[in-house]
Amino acid sequence: MRDVQELLGEVGFLAGSRVRAKILLELLEGRKSSSELKESIRAPASTIAHSLWELESKNLVERASESCVLTSKGRLMGTVLLRFIGSFDSIRVHRDFWNDHSIKSIPDDLFMNINVFRRAKVIEATLEDLHRPHASYHEMLDSTGHLKALLAVCFPRHIRAIKELLAREASVEVILTPEAYREFIRDFGLSEVKNNIERGSLSLRIINGKQELSYMLSDNFFSMGLFNETVAYDPSRIMIGHEREILDWGKRLFNHHRGMSSRINVDDIMAGDLTMDEKEGLTAPDEVHEG
Repeated sequence: MRDVQELLGEVGFLAGSRVRAKILLELLEGRKSSSELKESIRAPASTIAHSLWELESKNLVERASESCVLTSKGRLMGTVLLRFIGSFDSIRVHRDFWNDHSIKSIPDDLFMNINVFRRAKVIEATLEDLHRPHASYHEMLDSTGHLKALLAVCFPRHIRAIKELLAREASVEVILTPEAYREFIRDFGLSEVKNNIERGSLSLRIINGKQELSYMLSDNFFSMGLFNETVAYDPSRIMIGHEREILDWGKRLFNHHRGMSSRINVDDIMAGDLTMDEKEGLTAPDEVHEG
């Protein structure tokens, strides 16, 4: 517990002073003078000087001539502080979305990077426009050449979007729960699924176990819907983001679920609905590949 107490002391040292924290974040951008820090932080010179002395005493900052720079420890602490602030900002901005839904299907290591969603948008249906969330990502699909998705539920709108992409010769890879798989085959059409798999434009995979989210990832957006606390999918709200860091987060999430899934081949498709025994007999989950 001693190490934990020391770490909490380090966190308290930074979080307990707005000026100390701001100096650390400012110096993450590079070497700066005391006067530059005073101008950007808008604090009295005496406060800046005292805070710099405190940071020096913790080996977080060092001064050379008239400028200040972070030590290696200071850069590490500043990076952690920046992510910490971003995560709290993401939770604050999207508080209702996170609080109202289950996050059990998001791995812990990815949820530690929840800060990437601070600039994402939550699109919510209204009484005047019940289809607003889904119209948003359908518009963005018009300019993408590939799609990766995990569907724990499969609605007709998903089928329409995937068919439109395949008609434009885009590539689509979909991970489905057994329940969503049955809906997908029924609504898509057995022969059409078979033809697209044989063409190499469509790849289907099965993932077992409860999945409490559905998402779509393309080269220009990531959208995610979650289940609510009553274990029912909430179609009224989806989170959408376009920033590179969000797309990278989505790739990592897809690779995580891809590694837990098994590929469905044409023979499996033609055999009809999957029983539990057949599902266990599918190809073992693939190794996870970044990309």
